[in-house]
Amino acid sequence: MNTVLIRQRVQRLDLLQRSLDIASAGSVKFKGVTQLSKFCAGLIQEWERAPLGEGIPRGVLVTKRSHLSWKTLLRGGYRIYLDAWVEANNPAKKTDRGHERIRELESQLIKLRAQYDLLHAQSLEWSDEQLSPSQQNSQTLEDAFKSIEILIIHFSDMVAVHEGSLVSRSAARPTLINEARFSAFLAWRAKNISSQ
Repeated sequence: MNTVLIRQRVQRLDLLQRSLDIASAGSVKFKGVTQLSKFCAGLIQEWERAPLGEGIPRGVLVTKRSHLSWKTLLRGGYRIYLDAWVEANNPAKKTDRGHERIRELESQLIKLRAQYDLLHAQSLEWSDEQLSPSQQNSQTLEDAFKSIEILIIHFSDMVAVHEGSLVSRSAARPTLINEARFSAFLAWRAKNISSQ
C-alpha cells in the first residue's frame, strides 16, 4: 500500500469536510450538488496549492496534490458528503431524520475506512519482519480480507451485496468493494470457513 496516497485521501476528506463547514457558515445558496462540488473543489485547490501554512484550516497538514476537478468530488466516496450537505441545507425539502442519520453514518464509514487503510499501511511499513515479497503479498491480502470481514459484520445494516459488489444500502448504492475484489473475498471466506 502506498501510504502517501492514502494519507492524501484522508487529508482531502478532511479538507472537503472543512469546505462544507464554510459553505454552511456562509450565506451562499447552492442550486444543487454540482454547484456545491465546484465551490468545494475551488477551496480545496486553493488550500492544496497554498504555500505551507497560508490560508489552510488549522490542524490540517496538506501535501501538494495534482489538479482537483469538481467532477472528482461527484464520484466515489466524496459524493456522499456532498449529497448529505445538500439534503441538510435545502429548506425546500422536508428531511427525514432517519435518512439524514444514514447519510451521516455513510460519511463516517468512508472516513473510517480511509483512516483504517492509512493505519494499516503504516503498520506494514513499521513492521520489523523481513518477509519475502510473496509472503508480504499473502499477508497483506489476508489482512485486507480480515478487515473487510470486520467492516461487513460491524456495518451489516448499512451494506448489501448488489450484482456481486458490496454496496451501501443508500438509494444511490455507491460501490464500496467492486465485484472482482469482493468475489476474491468471498472465495477466501469460503476457504477459511471450510478449514475451521
